[in-house]
Amino acid sequence: MSKQTKSRYNNEKDENDIPQEVSEEIASLIRKIGYFFLGFSLFIFLKTLIPVHLFDSQWEFSVVGQLVDQIWWILLGFVFIFYYREGSLISYSEARLLNFFSWLSLAVAISYLVMIPLSIYDTSNISYFINNDRILQDSKIDTQLERLDKRIQQSNSPEQLIAIAKRINPQKTLSNTKNIDQLKQEMQSYLDRGYSVVKMKIGGARLKEDCERIESVLKILGPGQQLAVDANGRFDLKTSMDYGLALSKYPLFWYEEAGDPLDYELQAKLGEVYQGSMATGENLFSMQDARNLIRHGGMRPDRDWLQFDCALSYGLVEYLKTLDMLKSYGWSPKR
Repeated sequence: MSKQTKSRYNNEKDENDIPQEVSEEIASLIRKIGYFFLGFSLFIFLKTLIPVHLFDSQWEFSVVGQLVDQIWWILLGFVFIFYYREGSLISYSEARLLNFFSWLSLAVAISYLVMIPLSIYDTSNISYFINNDRILQDSKIDTQLERLDKRIQQSNSPEQLIAIAKRINPQKTLSNTKNIDQLKQEMQSYLDRGYSVVKMKIGGARLKEDCERIESVLKILGPGQQLAVDANGRFDLKTSMDYGLALSKYPLFWYEEAGDPLDYELQAKLGEVYQGSMATGENLFSMQDARNLIRHGGMRPDRDWLQFDCALSYGLVEYLKTLDMLKSYGWSPKR
């Protein structure tokens, strides 16, 4: 070999080769990490499989899902334990161990393939049982509704109808006084936890009764504490405006979701008669719907509240678009 060839060979060796001792230490460390991953995956497998409920489709389906979620531990483990540099020397015992793991990897691969038809079978069984339960429940409900319809048809007075209603849902037909006591206890529990604003639902009773309920809560509020009301979008235009006129005399924190969240005309007309703070937007999930609310819903940046929810919107990107839109229309992030 010429001196020039030897020189070029030595330069390539110095640039590309890692010292043998260092490379062996790195390879040994990687294999140890692989053994750790396999040991940890074995622990997860045992924890997932015990206690065993064979022939239980729901248990089998759940176990398959969990095992698939943990497959990356096994894959990394096998990749790492078979990591060797060319020309590395291994002991006889380690060679036997690697031979065992090579067969084990084949067995694991086959078991995961078996999981595919097993999952399909379990899914079919679960769907069958769910459908049967649904049919049974629907049958029970139909029978109960038929009995209820007969009793209503046989009723001859309002008292009999009230008695039927009490049997169907006794808590909703308690006296208004008791409902007010329960409401005050609930609101007081929030105040005791340190909340300065509490919220109650409206629209489940007549307007007069709701006003009495509101007044009862306002009486227990102290300095710096306020009450908000939420109609959950149940009102039509006339009812929302009737409530708006009646609620104007109360110092409410806000009047929330009077009507359908997409009924911008209702929201705009409500703002003409209700001078307090309105709140809505929780059930608007796109930037376009939010923009239509700002354009046509009569929302006022100086007092009203927008409740667009990041978790409910069409993703984080869509929510950020909504925030940018609000900024362009002069709305403060604090509202």
